Amino acid sequence: VVGDAAVLLPADDVDAWAETLRALLNDADRRAALAEAGRQQATRFSWHDCAARTAAVYRSLASCG
Repeated sequence: VVGDAAVLLPADDVDAWAETLRALLNDADRRAALAEAGRQQATRFSWHDCAARTAAVYRSLASCG
């Protein structure tokens, strides 16, 4: 879902989180690049598509019973 628009870290690695936050706080260009990548990534998704896919799943489950 995030593509290149995020920094992925292990949820339980406190040191990695701290180091990444420190690095991002000190790198305005990287923050701006991630923000722009996030905006671009968001264009790949829509509420209409989400609703249509969810309805399709519900329909397929309803026909299984």
